[in-house]
Amino acid sequence: MTLDRWIGAVVACETAAAALLKAMTLSPRPVAACVTLMQMAAHFREPYWLRRLLEGNPPETITHDDIEERGLMDAALAHLAEYGVPRLRPDQAPQALPAWLAPRAEHEMDQGKDYWLLRAPELRPGHMETLIAYAQYLQPRWGGSYEDIPGQRSAVRNANGATAQCDTLGRHVGRAE
Repeated sequence: MTLDRWIGAVVACETAAAALLKAMTLSPRPVAACVTLMQMAAHFREPYWLRRLLEGNPPETITHDDIEERGLMDAALAHLAEYGVPRLRPDQAPQALPAWLAPRAEHEMDQGKDYWLLRAPELRPGHMETLIAYAQYLQPRWGGSYEDIPGQRSAVRNANGATAQCDTLGRHVGRAE
């Protein structure tokens, strides 16, 4: 994939994350938005503005000045315009997180997907779809390892009491403890 398309994906993620955070704020059951943000963080990392917000700083969106090579941002925005995806303007970035979100610990800053994985079962304990969605990112093709899976399952099990679901998680990634 070309660099301008990757930048387009980053810009699209900024817009999507803002919509997901809004959904988390407005929905009485925001687990689907949380799972989608987990998947987005696993594929593309979290948008810069969201990471800043989670760190307690004002949000900042990506700008032309952040891209060193001239023309790349314009090309990225042109790709998005083809699909009708609007760019998130700085004044559109959420200025606060949903009140129910737990503070993010320092060790959760590097792996955004892990943070969102732990938030989803807090919203809906035992939500099997959350664990299945996360399971794919534990596999080696996504930078995980089969050796790490028991530890991840234990962390989720201990945090959320999802024993049966965590055992099923092992079967979805091809191994059980």
